[in-house]
Amino acid sequence: MQKPEYSCSACSFRTLQFKRYVDHFPKTHGTTKNVIISCPLCNVTLKNARSFSCHISKRHKTYVKSEADDNVKDQNMDDRRDDCMIVNNDEFISSDEITADFDGQSDNHSNCEEEKEKSCELLLIMKILHFLLALQSLFYISEAAVAYVASNLADILEWIIDHGDAVRESVFFLRRMEPVNNRLAAAETYFTYSSPTNDFSRIPVDDEKFINVRWSCLPFLNNLSQFLKLPEVQDDLNRAITSTYPVMTDVSDGSFAHDLNITNAVSHKVHKVFFIYWTLLNLKRDHRSRQVSKRLIAACDSSALKYGLLDQVLGDGVEE
Repeated sequence: MQKPEYSCSACSFRTLQFKRYVDHFPKTHGTTKNVIISCPLCNVTLKNARSFSCHISKRHKTYVKSEADDNVKDQNMDDRRDDCMIVNNDEFISSDEITADFDGQSDNHSNCEEEKEKSCELLLIMKILHFLLALQSLFYISEAAVAYVASNLADILEWIIDHGDAVRESVFFLRRMEPVNNRLAAAETYFTYSSPTNDFSRIPVDDEKFINVRWSCLPFLNNLSQFLKLPEVQDDLNRAITSTYPVMTDVSDGSFAHDLNITNAVSHKVHKVFFIYWTLLNLKRDHRSRQVSKRLIAACDSSALKYGLLDQVLGDGVEE
């Protein structure tokens, strides 16, 4: 029995598997508003991908499961057929018959392969575009961050062209990177990343009371060492200096400090947090002004400044 073909009304996607058809909408049209989707099983019309997914899970969950079972059975039958290659009356198909049949269908097969390749290219482009748009619309990522992701993703795909064997292992690696602890552990393994150290100081106040001033600090010397290893930093440091003017007009040694108020969502208590950054003045002016060149070294309670704890907060950042 020939399976029905399911076609997306919003794009050129087609499939013979109902499960893939259902999964297509949240993946490809999840952020698109007013996508009219007609359920092929009961002809109910839904107004967006989320409504369609909810409808399928409530009304047709049994059908999806039965189709999955059928696919497993079909796959097992195909495997047995490939192993035996048996036709009626246990006759084996000869190699001549296979060759003749292949020659007769080669033209149609090549055309199908070309169409399939174009469809895969389009699908990949749409997936990447959806990923970039979702970063902005769902997670409120900045333009600079999206541009950074797009540029680096292009570099990765270009590298894959010449190193296809590494793709499968990379996929397994990315699947493990969803928990933040796994990402931090991998950063420490591959880039000698150092986790922040947490500390506090007990400060006496009036009436024999004490307060705990807390902070988190990154090891400055290790941070500087890793930053200097970046290729773009090395390019800046080894560039030819074209100007001998001794004054850097875009740098000031004045005192600039701002508190960031963080509110506890439960108690509504406001915490004033102070952040300390450093940058490398040897970088080119346009590079030095970028966010990636402003390196965080410490985050602390603002009272650390009040009680003169800055030297403890910065650690090896002021010892050297």
